[in-house]
Amino acid sequence: MVVINKRNGKEINLSPVVSEREKFVTLAKAKAAELGLVFCDAIFTNQPILETAGLLRNVLVKLPPADDKCLKFCPEHQCVVPSNSNCTEIKIIKVDNHYHRSLPFPGGKKVFRNFYMGADSLGQKVLADVCIRIKKDYSRNEESFVLDYYPADPGAKPEYEITIGTNEGQLQIFGTDKFIKAEKITRTI
Repeated sequence: MVVINKRNGKEINLSPVVSEREKFVTLAKAKAAELGLVFCDAIFTNQPILETAGLLRNVLVKLPPADDKCLKFCPEHQCVVPSNSNCTEIKIIKVDNHYHRSLPFPGGKKVFRNFYMGADSLGQKVLADVCIRIKKDYSRNEESFVLDYYPADPGAKPEYEITIGTNEGQLQIFGTDKFIKAEKITRTI
């Protein structure tokens, strides 16, 4: 819509200005809806830790118990996500069955944990391969850590432990003074 400024006679364009980013999100949401899927406006990138490329093998971890009120089961699903950091293309990803548990920190910050293990593992100490990722959520304009726990190879021995919310460590949790700490197990288990 265009109006004329009465003082100087110049045209003023009142049409909303839509950024390329907003156009991308609108198209991505429409495509996701067309496919019967959800659009997740986030990019996930592996975060190196302890000389790894973001995958720490043979981590001893205690899974939350089945009756944990904050633990949620997420059935297998697909979703549409940006395929690159420029957010110019989309891709469909498949997410396997898993249990999801977030850890809240002051200021509304969270560390997300996804356990790709069976119900029989809940409440148990298990060996897992842990993939540490940074989730850059464009819709909320925030970054957070996501730790995905997968079953370790059968017969593997515990090598590492991960502590979340420590006062020191390798990865500072965004917007907090707390850390994610991974360390080699030196004691006998």
